[in-house]
Amino acid sequence: MNARKYPSQSEIKTEWKYRNGHLWWREKKQGRQFYSPAGTKNGNKIYKIVRYKGTGWAVHRLIYIYHYGEIKRTMCVDHIDQNKYNNDIKNLRLVTHAENLWNSCKKKGYWKNGNKFTSEIYYNKNRKIIGHFKTKKEAQKAHDEAKAKYHIIKDRKPVTTTI
Repeated sequence: MNARKYPSQSEIKTEWKYRNGHLWWREKKQGRQFYSPAGTKNGNKIYKIVRYKGTGWAVHRLIYIYHYGEIKRTMCVDHIDQNKYNNDIKNLRLVTHAENLWNSCKKKGYWKNGNKFTSEIYYNKNRKIIGHFKTKKEAQKAHDEAKAKYHIIKDRKPVTTTI
């Protein structure tokens, strides 16, 4: 995570309007139209990026700040459905780095170990062997059940009250 500070919620709301998972420029300036969508897929970067005051910013983080305010440095904004371009606010949630890794689709949670399959899970910074299974399917099922039990992501959206 870099040390630069993201724009404030008021700066973001002044510069952009949020609609349907996208930020839209509020002003027409050189190289862009009035109310045109903000952000592009930046080369081989994973996330959609928008340039603001000479710096590139991740659109999904700006959208989260737009709705809920400042994000602590230790937190990540996770795409619930794992689609890095689906920036609808309903698809974004605030998570720890470990929780963000839990939602990664890259780790299958088991491996071939001799003539069996070993299933594992990481929880509270520890690796836990779930067991050894005859088939991939059994190992995957055990891993999925352990994920459902241990990888519970808390809802961290600010609570709003009405008077």
